[in-house]
Amino acid sequence: MVTAATVVEIVAIELLLPWPAVRIVLAVGSAYSLLILWGIFAQRAVHVHTVGTQLTLRRGRTIIAAIDVTEVSSVALVRDYSAEQHALTDGVLELTNGQGSNVRIVLTDDGETAVARPPTWLPWRPKPAQALTEVRMWADDPEAAISVIRSAAGR
Repeated sequence: MVTAATVVEIVAIELLLPWPAVRIVLAVGSAYSLLILWGIFAQRAVHVHTVGTQLTLRRGRTIIAAIDVTEVSSVALVRDYSAEQHALTDGVLELTNGQGSNVRIVLTDDGETAVARPPTWLPWRPKPAQALTEVRMWADDPEAAISVIRSAAGR
C-alpha cells in the first residue's frame, strides 16, 4: 500500500514539476524513504518476540523485557485500544501498534525479576528499568501466541 502511494507520488512529481533537477531530487528522496520504510518493516519481521524459558519482548533489535515464564500468571485474548504507542506506565508494558493490543499477560505478584526498560527514541539516554505487573502486546496471531506462552509456562 505504501509502496503504491510512493509510486503515485513519484509519477505526480514527474508530471507536475517542470524543473528536471527538482524532479530528480524529489524522486531520489521518495525512493530513499521507501527503502527506509521497507527496512523498518523487515526489522519487525526479523526481530520478533520469542518464548523459551523466558518470554523475550522486543522492539526492533532492542530487548524491552525478558520475563521468566514461571512468572506468568495468566494470558488472555483481550482487545485494548487505550495505547497507540509503546509505553511503560505503573508496571504495565504496552507493546502495541496502530491497532492497539490483543494479548494480555498478567504476571505473578511475587515476581521480582520481571523488569522492563521503557522504549526510547534516544538510545544514548536510556530510561530506568521498572518492575512489571502486566504486559499488553500486539500479536499477528494472538491465539498461537497465547497457546505458546501457556504451554511454556505449564498452564
